[in-house]
Amino acid sequence: DRFTFKGTCPYLMAKDVRRGVFVAYARTEPCGTDLSGVCLRSVTIYVDRIYGFSLERGWLINDNGKSRNVANDDTVILGGGAVTITRTGKTLVGEIANKGIMFYYDGINYFKI
Repeated sequence: DRFTFKGTCPYLMAKDVRRGVFVAYARTEPCGTDLSGVCLRSVTIYVDRIYGFSLERGWLINDNGKSRNVANDDTVILGGGAVTITRTGKTLVGEIANKGIMFYYDGINYFKI
């Protein structure tokens, strides 16, 4: 059987259960010509259970209610240096400072942490 999603849904995508350094949530939405597919709308990452930000479609970063587009080869520093994100080509590459954790988002449907 095939299952489709008809609404916007949040999902726990990844969580650091050992050190509690991060939690990542994905928000999906219907997409495709007949809206029967599922696309990644945004990924929200919480660092050290205190600071959170979202990566959104089109290489946007929502930080504390402020949305900004990340241009190619541009670097954005968030949370007073807690997170660094650089856009390299079509990928946002991020690092959680002093934790050795990297994440990747293609601005469309791919996310890896």
